[in-house]
Amino acid sequence: MLILRCTKPLLAKLAKHAPPFTGAETSSTTRLGDWYANHLNIGHHRMILSTNERTFLSVVVPAKDMPALPVRINEAVSHVLSFIGVPEQTVENELREMREVRVGPTASRRVLGYMNDHAYQVEAMVGYGGGPFDLANLAERLSTVPCGTMDFKSPAQLARELLLVE
Repeated sequence: MLILRCTKPLLAKLAKHAPPFTGAETSSTTRLGDWYANHLNIGHHRMILSTNERTFLSVVVPAKDMPALPVRINEAVSHVLSFIGVPEQTVENELREMREVRVGPTASRRVLGYMNDHAYQVEAMVGYGGGPFDLANLAERLSTVPCGTMDFKSPAQLARELLLVE
């Protein structure tokens, strides 16, 4: 089971379509743990930025069709995990655990801080041109940005370390 921790505005929209976090679940059963989600608006583009709590691995998906948001996040996570070199069977195992989703409020200011940083980075990557851009490529690029509080390892390195430990 995946717990998707959303900011208040996003939680209000998503809670109508996804089972709520009841408090009985303390954390995700996935190896990567909880994911956080927030709106990300650049120009006329409406997106959702989702960041992993343990690794700061992030994905960006369109902010349309709220009931399908967990599915779009799972697809984006699958892509970025494959991109960073996680074996296919390990990706499949993680995605299997992510199929059941519960939504709830955020619980870590640290993750929200990294999400703000990633939002600025995405804005810089996209620019203000308004032209088409590739959301998968944004996630790939974010996966390589080192995190100072994580001994300057990138989210890709942290995710591989966490997923490839037996």
